[in-house]
Amino acid sequence: MFQASCCFAELWHDTMPHEAELQARTMAELPGFARLPNESIDASLARLEVLRHRAIARGGFTMGAQSLSYLLLNGLRLKPEQWERWPACRE
Repeated sequence: MFQASCCFAELWHDTMPHEAELQARTMAELPGFARLPNESIDASLARLEVLRHRAIARGGFTMGAQSLSYLLLNGLRLKPEQWERWPACRE
């Protein structure tokens, strides 16, 4: 019984993602952000914030406000023509 659990533990450890894989995955998730079909704006913003924190914590990957703004506007699938008018649409 002990041998089986020991082998299982070794197998589990060998199949777990390595730290470098986790870092690469979290850094790739943030730039790939896009609003999901039928996802509310609030849910999209919350998911972006989670991805941003994950990229910082796991991958040490940070983005400035301008880059995050660009990522957000693209991820919400707004056309570049709408970017300048967007605050005016909220009034």
